[in-house]
Amino acid sequence: MKDADLEDTLMRLTILGLIVDPSDIQAFENSHVNPPAGGSASTASKMSGIPPPRVSSLHIQVRDPRSNQTISYARSRVVGISAEQPGDPVTSPSIAPPTSSNVETDMEATSTFIPAHAFSQFPRDYIIDAGQENYITQHWFKKFWDRSWDLFLLPVPDEEDKASGILLIPEPQTQAMLTEINTAISERLSLGGMIQDGLALRFDLVRGPKPIYLGKSNSYEEKETIKANISSFKDYARWEKYTENLTDAARAAFEVHLKNTILPAEKNGASESSEFKKIRRAEKRAEVRMERQLQLTRTLELLQTWLGLRRRCVTALNQEQDLLQPPINVLMAAPYPFEDDILFIGIDCEWMERSSENLTEVGLSILDTRDLANLPPSDYGANWKKRIKSHHLRVSEYEYHVNNEFCHGCPDKFEWGESAIIDKDDMGKAIDACLGRGRSMIFVGLDMKRDMELIGLTGSTVFGRLKYADQAGAYCRLDVADLFQVLRGRPERLGMVKLLHEMNEDHTEHLHNAGNDARYTMHLLIRIALESAGEKSESME
Repeated sequence: MKDADLEDTLMRLTILGLIVDPSDIQAFENSHVNPPAGGSASTASKMSGIPPPRVSSLHIQVRDPRSNQTISYARSRVVGISAEQPGDPVTSPSIAPPTSSNVETDMEATSTFIPAHAFSQFPRDYIIDAGQENYITQHWFKKFWDRSWDLFLLPVPDEEDKASGILLIPEPQTQAMLTEINTAISERLSLGGMIQDGLALRFDLVRGPKPIYLGKSNSYEEKETIKANISSFKDYARWEKYTENLTDAARAAFEVHLKNTILPAEKNGASESSEFKKIRRAEKRAEVRMERQLQLTRTLELLQTWLGLRRRCVTALNQEQDLLQPPINVLMAAPYPFEDDILFIGIDCEWMERSSENLTEVGLSILDTRDLANLPPSDYGANWKKRIKSHHLRVSEYEYHVNNEFCHGCPDKFEWGESAIIDKDDMGKAIDACLGRGRSMIFVGLDMKRDMELIGLTGSTVFGRLKYADQAGAYCRLDVADLFQVLRGRPERLGMVKLLHEMNEDHTEHLHNAGNDARYTMHLLIRIALESAGEKSESME
């Protein structure tokens, strides 16, 4: 009988989940060698370098932690272990045992394991936000195998009955990594999704074999070396041998779970098939929609306070009274103060169709709330619209450029005054001259992000400051398409023409002129504010 037989025996017992006490290993020599002094031997890991006893039969007292019963295990004709092959009972014979002192703790105290490959794909499969997924992948999971992992083997069914299996990681180590990420970025990542997808294997709930400890990996290369040595386990890692002590029903159930859940995740990750991710994405979309709806509703209420159409709520009593607020009569002046002394600035830009960095037109329409005091809005806000001051600035270098590929431009059709032809280098100063200084400004537009960026590049000191204010959330932008959505409860965003039509707003045919578009953006803002306040007049009834 070979020297590895004692190792073989201890490995079998470990696979069965049985705990071996070193003092309960008794080796008896029936023919050639006397038993060791005291009748006991050390564990295999402690026998390295010590001449082992040569025996013809082996008796081991083992404890089953699930039933707390002591079992006598006997095997005859065990020769022993050589000093050159220590044979840690939970370590692959071809891999040096790790120096970590927690191996035994992992095996005995850890009952939950996570498939290594599935966890390495955690950001892709269980983080909903794309930006956060990319960030966490780059800073943590891209270097996944550079961390220290204790690797275990879960044998799996194999058609050729070869030694093969899935790498597992103790759940505490995976949770430690998530805790590190959560601490660094103030998040709340957890294994909840993997548990819901059946990827957390709890061996304390199954009266069956436990994972086989392979070794400690600190790099991708070490992990690959460990995987390559799985075959050295011989029959330990074969499915039939691994599950030989399970009942047929238990083996079948275990195999079904592996094939339906663990094996697909090992091959591809949970990916889009993850029910958890589908559910969470739907929940996240609903949360985002709800939050956006609430934010836009608050913005609409703020707009009313800025235009004197609503009382600013500072107490619970005000809020209760607000619910009973009667509709606004547009034939009477605004009933409340114009809060915050706001200057509304409608903006629009036009640029070359094939070269978006080349600004060709800037439209600015300004509504000063000081001009609205004691002035009834009138039907459709006609009186307030008359107080809008509109400007159309054209870049002299592109004065003769007209867009006609994706839209029909009409830079010479400004209908609210005279267009100003400005040199490109002087555009920033011209914009600042239109806006003035020292007031609280709220910018109004339609899909205005690119407009704000281009105006910020003109050298305007006002818009130059906004670049930094935007990062701190120190100024406000109102998008009339967003406000219309919350006003009418519409799911889709509308463009300029459809918005004007929906609001029954007369308009010119000469849109895609920056000056005209900025003007009609302000018309829409006034109409939305009045309708949200319950616009009503005798002449409209």
